[in-house]
Amino acid sequence: MVWKIPKDMKELRIAIPKTIKENFKKFCVLANKTMTQAVCEAISEYLANHQYEVRSNITININTMNVNIYVKAKVTENKAELKRLLTIVKNIKDPQARTDFLVELAKRIQKAYEVYEKTKDPELGELLKECEKYI
Repeated sequence: MVWKIPKDMKELRIAIPKTIKENFKKFCVLANKTMTQAVCEAISEYLANHQYEVRSNITININTMNVNIYVKAKVTENKAELKRLLTIVKNIKDPQARTDFLVELAKRIQKAYEVYEKTKDPELGELLKECEKYI
């Protein structure tokens, strides 16, 4: 029997160790999925989890979720939050309140730094440098 490839799909030929293929095949049967379904899910998940490792303007559509939009949203969210926190920390006069607030700023810096490391967004980098003055 010859498998006919649907028009919206392309063939992918790869070589993997025999034991991995055998275990994968068994797993797919137990999960009630075709190997094609499982591979598509695995590749989609891999792309979503490793998108930051590749700096490009390529937009990857994964299960109707546009990864490029997700990345831009994360950058925008972190920039807006850092700007908000910097405005507040500059105006806090009470030493105890300032100390408490710096903990919140530090938590956001950690999140923003992870996004910056993956995207290298210049504006986010500048905001992180400005935050460093307060930590």
